[in-house]
Amino acid sequence: MGLVNIKRAPLIFVYGGKFPKYGNESITFNSKHSKKNIILLCNKNQTNFKVTNNIKLFDYDEFNDDRLFFLKKIKKLNKFRSSFWILSIERYFVLLKFVNKLKINNFFHGELDNVFFNLSNVDSKLNKFGRKFFFPIDNKKGFGSIVYINSTKILEQFCEYALSQLEKKFYNDMELLFMFSKKFPQHTKFLPTEKSVFLKKNNNTLDYKFTKGIFDAARIGQYLFGVDPRNIKGKLYNKVIIDDKKVIKKKLKKYYDNCKFYFDNQKFYFEFYNKKINIFNLHIHSKLIKDIFTKKNYKNILDNINNNRSSQLFTSSKFDKFFNFLN
Repeated sequence: MGLVNIKRAPLIFVYGGKFPKYGNESITFNSKHSKKNIILLCNKNQTNFKVTNNIKLFDYDEFNDDRLFFLKKIKKLNKFRSSFWILSIERYFVLLKFVNKLKINNFFHGELDNVFFNLSNVDSKLNKFGRKFFFPIDNKKGFGSIVYINSTKILEQFCEYALSQLEKKFYNDMELLFMFSKKFPQHTKFLPTEKSVFLKKNNNTLDYKFTKGIFDAARIGQYLFGVDPRNIKGKLYNKVIIDDKKVIKKKLKKYYDNCKFYFDNQKFYFEFYNKKINIFNLHIHSKLIKDIFTKKNYKNILDNINNNRSSQLFTSSKFDKFFNFLN
């Protein structure tokens, strides 16, 4: 087991199952742009990126937790996308076992289909609010796109709470996060999203002016770079607003149309009525990290967005190839 520098909060990725090819692009990008030490728990034999000084790899199975065995007996959950819903919950149990073993008390956790931009000062700001579990919310769902935890005891409490609820009924990880925040509001804080800029913020949501930026639960990445191609039929376009509520969706479209988005290779930010606001992460729901960032197609995509034009990101002829790319 390699040594890990825990003086600064690391950015930890946890991925069970077959490691996807887009994961290689994600780790490469984030090791450069997040300004954090990267820790990845996965099947190490399946990775294919250059391991640098700020990347540490650990075997997922070494930290597996068998307390969710009963979920794995549900055929419907196992059948959908190689146990996606089970693994999305299991990662928190794996994460808990890992940070306890290595005695890491302050850390970011990110989903692999996210890209991160300069998190170097974010943890010190969040620590001012005490020991909490920080994550973004939207429409009564919590999102693990990016979370910050500065208390392993609270993570343990979340895992125990999740387990107690799952023994009664299945809930996905997003539902469990939100339910936990309602049950234990004193232990949670919500990271500000674009809704904090456009609309009235939730009382438990941090002020984006304090954090010096916002966090993407999913919507910004979907708007700019598309949704998962497996969720649609035919061609994939961006510039689509995703929201469960039609009234909010209409309002958001108006606000998004007045935004300009920029990436200067250091920061990703948007301008909204003369406000320049950092975005600390983007949820690349389409998984097209290589096409967008490595090949630098983001330049044309953002240029179109800023001129009120959409971009075709994917064609149906590539779907079969893309499924292999994901799995």
